[in-house]
Amino acid sequence: MHWTKIDDWGEGMLTQDATEVGRWIDADVKGGTAHVLVVGVSEYPHLDGGTKALAPDNGGLGQLSASARTAAHVFDTIRKMSSIVGCEVASCRLCLSPGADEKAEVDALTGGNYRTARFDDIRAAIDAWGADILQSGRAGGENVAVFFFSGHGVEHLGSPALLASDILNPSHPNRGSLAIAHDHLLRSVKTLGIDRGLFLIDACRDAPEIAKRLHIVGREIIDPDADQTRSAEAMLSLMSTRQLFQSYQVAGATRTIYGEALLEALEGPPPSFDPYDNSSDPLRLRFGRLESHVKQRVKELPAQQTAAKFQPVSPTGDPYDGEMVVAVKPRPGTGGLSAGGSTPEISLPDLVATRSHTLSHGFNVTLPSVIETARAGERDVNDLSDYGVMHEIFGSEAITIPWLQNLHLTELNSGEKIGANTISIRSAQTKHGDGRLTTQLELTIQPAAGEVIWLSARGRNGSSVGITLPRDYMLPMPVLLELQMGFEAASSLWVVDSMSAWLAANETHGRPTVVWRRLFDIQQTEELADLGSAGRMAVHKRVLEKTLKRKRESPVAAAIATSILIRSNELDAVHDWPANLANWYDWLPDGSVLWAETKIRTAKRDRGRVIREDDVFATATLPEYEVAREYFSRLASLGAPRLTSTMLFAVGQLPFWRRVVSRGHLSFMDSQRLIDACECVERSAQALVSGSLFSSYSFAEAAFDPENVLGRKRRVTVHFRGAIEG
Repeated sequence: MHWTKIDDWGEGMLTQDATEVGRWIDADVKGGTAHVLVVGVSEYPHLDGGTKALAPDNGGLGQLSASARTAAHVFDTIRKMSSIVGCEVASCRLCLSPGADEKAEVDALTGGNYRTARFDDIRAAIDAWGADILQSGRAGGENVAVFFFSGHGVEHLGSPALLASDILNPSHPNRGSLAIAHDHLLRSVKTLGIDRGLFLIDACRDAPEIAKRLHIVGREIIDPDADQTRSAEAMLSLMSTRQLFQSYQVAGATRTIYGEALLEALEGPPPSFDPYDNSSDPLRLRFGRLESHVKQRVKELPAQQTAAKFQPVSPTGDPYDGEMVVAVKPRPGTGGLSAGGSTPEISLPDLVATRSHTLSHGFNVTLPSVIETARAGERDVNDLSDYGVMHEIFGSEAITIPWLQNLHLTELNSGEKIGANTISIRSAQTKHGDGRLTTQLELTIQPAAGEVIWLSARGRNGSSVGITLPRDYMLPMPVLLELQMGFEAASSLWVVDSMSAWLAANETHGRPTVVWRRLFDIQQTEELADLGSAGRMAVHKRVLEKTLKRKRESPVAAAIATSILIRSNELDAVHDWPANLANWYDWLPDGSVLWAETKIRTAKRDRGRVIREDDVFATATLPEYEVAREYFSRLASLGAPRLTSTMLFAVGQLPFWRRVVSRGHLSFMDSQRLIDACECVERSAQALVSGSLFSSYSFAEAAFDPENVLGRKRRVTVHFRGAIEG
């Protein structure tokens, strides 16, 4: 194996800073500056297989084989690139804790110039990194922040916690908080005077019950800058997986799967230079193309090892900008295409169709005719509770019987049993492999305004996983319910590891299903390509306008469409439609949160450099924020949002509204409503799992009342206010 040595690098690159361990600098940078922090943790001395005093309970966490080495390769690549996200790299800090079999290669790639990845070292590096960013922001010129992390991660309150190497050190009084709060770090860095920010996170997000049991919480390290007036053009994070999913490493590999995909993308090998835009010189890699490439490669690479591993890459942005340039490289003069030449690129629809077809490979399909035959004649159960139907799909009593015995299917707010015709299964497909089962059920959910289906099943270690499925106003809704199941040796039962629900491809009967078809196409574009393309498709097809023309029939579709436009930063296409959604359908909490989020984001965009959320009173009294507070407060009586993206908007707003309450500027009634709304969001966020269109949850105990956790604080009468066409 060939390792790049320090001597092999050319002139004008980063060099070691003699005054600070682990810092690399380029003193000759002129103009815009990029400041980078790279963290890689493979050795966890207090977890399973560690070399020091072990934690009494490690939650099944142990040593990693490739994270530090992956981080070293990322550093090596950035050092050779010399620029990233549109600016030359002025500084790069390294915090690495390699395993014994990684150390030689890591030292060769880095010259041994790195701090450890213990929490104190990471915190010191973040503080110094933040100071460099802040200084550059105040000096003028373009300013960029880049953060890469590879190691263990868990999720709490919808926010990833990135674990330092000394996590759960039994001799440390704060052993559970030796971790970094990803979301707070991202929000704080955004206030340090940057023009653009990029976070690349290679960590698992599959253990909310471990985080709660072991009290693992990410620590807030950098405070927001109270005096900064610069507003970021883009703040993007590309996470290696969604919540409740793992981020994989293959035994013997020198890089993690996410790291391999990322480094491939940054290299852009000839002759196609994919995923760079090969129609120009120099070649440019935009975030949307990076996102699309990494999503696909992270699906393909595990499949080369086992069909049972699935790792769904997840982008976020505040604001999102798929056109942001991540890297630039000159077109090679020889051995590649001539200047101005290009390789024909596959169209977006063809790309999505090809990737969708690849994902369906290896599944066994249960056709609608087979399901119809399996149904009992006269019955009082729905398909999910029907032994004949589920046995036909699962193909084994060992799976079917535990599923039926531990299935809970009720109306969320009333607790009443779901009727036989409320949910039906149209078709299904399953894939077995490595003691695991993936099942995808194409459902039709009948409308009933204001009602929410609560579906839950037994998880591992006596836990419970569940999902909320809102029933629409007039339209039957096509839903794809995906179950990831595995055999639990301790209980000798098949259990559900994760549960997610999306829009399904097959259309329900009747003319209005064109609404769902449009949204399904956009959902697939986001899932299989990138969020920016999905947003542009929504704008181009005028999907929100067309959906809202049918809002009397489908407020759920309108909420989904609005969320896509907000997340993709297409605010001009949103208008005031979320307000109509909130006011006309007061049984759907998502409308209120979507309108609050719209007002906050438009205020930040339009007022830009004068918005200072650290000045709580001044910001909270802005007209847009007063409207946002009024609508957010409605959650006190409406309960938690039904869409995951909307729920995450509410979680993101939560810290600010808590600060508003603490300042004591509101009237007693306004304050109490806001407190109740915050508590509603916090209760739900404790168990939220973010890898689904519809909100899904994980509870440590199987016995709980979902209405107490996810429902409204006070009962309200569900009704429909006569819609006004507009």
